[in-house]
Amino acid sequence: MDAKQTTPGHPFRSVVRIRLPSQRQACIVKDCMEVDEELQPLKVSKSFEVQGGDLVMHVEASDLRMLRVALSSYFDMVTVSIKT
Repeated sequence: MDAKQTTPGHPFRSVVRIRLPSQRQACIVKDCMEVDEELQPLKVSKSFEVQGGDLVMHVEASDLRMLRVALSSYFDMVTVSIKT
């Protein structure tokens, strides 16, 4: 997903960078996050990448409420992935 382009129908976007202790841990968390398919793909799209020890999340949504809900959910999943 290009950082300057949004998916049609998803005009709201956020890019979040989470620093983790190592690239290996960032890859593990990314793999955990990518397992689940998006429940509402018409309203939210997501992609993840690892840059060094950083997990970078790209999230796009059809409205601000859906963006907030998606980000909150992803932060919860990242927290659980890191703790386990």
